[in-house]
Amino acid sequence: MKYDMSYGEDYKSLPLSSIGDGVTIRICQDVFCYTNKFVNLVFIGDPKQSDYIVIDAGVPGGSGDIIQAAEAIYGYKNPKAIVLTHGHFDHVGSIIELIDRWQVDVYAHSLEMPYLIGEKDYPQPDPSVEGGFIAKISSLFPNESIDINGHVFPLNDDGTFPFLNEFKWIHTPGHSPGHISIFRERDKCLIVGDAFTTVRQDKLYKTLLQKEE
Repeated sequence: MKYDMSYGEDYKSLPLSSIGDGVTIRICQDVFCYTNKFVNLVFIGDPKQSDYIVIDAGVPGGSGDIIQAAEAIYGYKNPKAIVLTHGHFDHVGSIIELIDRWQVDVYAHSLEMPYLIGEKDYPQPDPSVEGGFIAKISSLFPNESIDINGHVFPLNDDGTFPFLNEFKWIHTPGHSPGHISIFRERDKCLIVGDAFTTVRQDKLYKTLLQKEE
């Protein structure tokens, strides 16, 4: 069955970036971190082998850069799946274009599914809270649900992933109800999504410069 996919009506490209935009860092033999404007994606898979998966889907309008980054590592092979740490706009902003290009399934925590199949919007941001310039412009950030029903599926309850043997997912809610982190015991490799950050994201210049705290 063919399903139509759609973003929320408030989805749009934002004039925000960082000094790390477009940079790929090899974390270990089979893990690469790529920065799309101001948010990170992760590619998991040894380039010498055929299979890899993508963690998260970047910002609105970022699909071309993401595809180019993947091809620079893996050539013209499509990933086996996309796994979402959560469904906020800067982690699913290019998901529809990537699904169309790669013809892959998407996986997320069951508690995140309503935000990914058009059933429930995230709460409206509150620009009045303390938090500097980023908080003040937070009303510009998309919060409406996307609809990729028929292409997104809940992760297994046992913590395992499709196509990944050693990594396990861990439920780390707070930033969103179904936020997950991804961990490998062997080398203690941990992918945290937005559950942890080393940058003061309430400070615009520190976000742009990716200044570590």
